[in-house]
Amino acid sequence: MEIRFHCLICAAAALLFGGISALGQGKLTGTNAVATIVKSSALQTNQDDIQQPGEKDEDRSAALLRKYRGDLVFVAGKSANASGFIAQYKNRKFFITNAHVLAGNGALSLEALDRSPLQVQSDSAMAAVGHDLIAIPVVAGGNGIRTIEKVDTEVAVGDAVVVFGNALAGGVVNPLLGKVVGLGPRIIEVDSQIEPGSSGGPIIHLHSGKVIGVATYATREEKLSGDKSPRRFGYRLDTVTLWQHIDYKQFQYQNDVLTAVHNLTIQLGNAAEDVTQELPDPVPSAVVGRRVIFTQTIPRHEYESPLIRSAVETYLDKIANSQGNHDEAAANLVDSLNAASQNNLDAAAPTLTYDFFQHGDGEIPGWSPAEANGYENERKVREEIMRELVEHLKSK
Repeated sequence: MEIRFHCLICAAAALLFGGISALGQGKLTGTNAVATIVKSSALQTNQDDIQQPGEKDEDRSAALLRKYRGDLVFVAGKSANASGFIAQYKNRKFFITNAHVLAGNGALSLEALDRSPLQVQSDSAMAAVGHDLIAIPVVAGGNGIRTIEKVDTEVAVGDAVVVFGNALAGGVVNPLLGKVVGLGPRIIEVDSQIEPGSSGGPIIHLHSGKVIGVATYATREEKLSGDKSPRRFGYRLDTVTLWQHIDYKQFQYQNDVLTAVHNLTIQLGNAAEDVTQELPDPVPSAVVGRRVIFTQTIPRHEYESPLIRSAVETYLDKIANSQGNHDEAAANLVDSLNAASQNNLDAAAPTLTYDFFQHGDGEIPGWSPAEANGYENERKVREEIMRELVEHLKSK
């Protein structure tokens, strides 16, 4: 089962954005337009600071933490607490975090570790296509941590890294040392002990002191031995080729739409579980007035969707009371559940214009009932739920 970094609420206040106040003057042209980030005039960069021979990784990470105090950012919102940082990316300064950190947070506050003033150009926020990343131009604050432009040629498996983030929402930055254990076209895998609250924090190459990725999610996969092994991943910045300009209010609205899609996916899964429950023989019953009530036909889940609730109750009632043909009852059940699913998908599809909500964290294997992970993933999960349900009903 996959685990995405979930965040807890903490108190931090420095800058509000997203419809509450928009700071800065510039604005990207076009709404929801896909564009590349072009290089502007070069900013003043930090002097090269390569790890010295014999310098211990612990000492190196401590030195980098001191150096980047003005660039490491605590992110707090209505429903989430996570991490972010100021980066020198394409020769411009950007505040960087994960798209899933912003999703669902109507108001967000940012505070640098050294409490220095921070201003972002919130009306020019961008979401990366194919990556769980957000970039917002920085008007004032921080120096910007340099990013590696070509991870494939500058980073190797086994290289030491440190992840700076608000691990476990403790309100402090913890240097989490580790190594690179895998590289992919969009993601990098490390063995640093990343925890919830680390989402959006920089994964820094210790040797060069540059950012190679953004801590994003973890999975816990079962080995052949039965043991469960955690794996931790971050999205690469160097492989982003397209960005979508985002309107923050619209971004939150689309998050709500996808959440509604996800909730209905859960209801479909619950329905499949309820209608395939094994009823005892004979079915326990009670007499109420002149009517026999079969106590085991009550669904084990509650349903917000009236169509799903009615379909489940009707099917279970017919089966328990041996009313009519089973194949007919099963066909009616499947038709009703498919209708509920398709109506929901058809209503949501035109609304979801951001790649993040269309495809979600495409690199995360599988699907978790804990939270939504993109329209396409939800659709595929529903198809699998219905396929398994039909197979079960045919075997009856």
